[in-house]
Amino acid sequence: MDDLISRQAAIDICDNVLDVFRGQFGAGVLVVIKESVEELPSAQPEIIRCKDCKHRDLEDKKCDCGHDIQWQLPRQDDWFCADAERREVTE
Repeated sequence: MDDLISRQAAIDICDNVLDVFRGQFGAGVLVVIKESVEELPSAQPEIIRCKDCKHRDLEDKKCDCGHDIQWQLPRQDDWFCADAERREVTE
C-alpha cells in the first residue's frame, strides 16, 4: 500500500533540490517534476456525511445507500459511508 504524503512537502523537496542545482544542466527536469507534483490530484477522499447524502430519507433518517440496507438503522447526521453521494442543493 502506498503511503500518503503531503503534496506541499513534495513541492518543498523539489524547491530544495532546485536551489542546489539551479543553473546546472538538467535543472529543467526538476522544474518539470515540480510542476507534475503540483498537478497531482488530491489523495484525500471527499467525505460526505449522512446529513448531506442523496440516499438518506430526511423523514425517517434511514439510508438506502447500501451500507446499512440490511439493518435499516436510523443514521446520525455526522455518520458517513463509502457509498455516499452528495445531495443536490436546492434553493
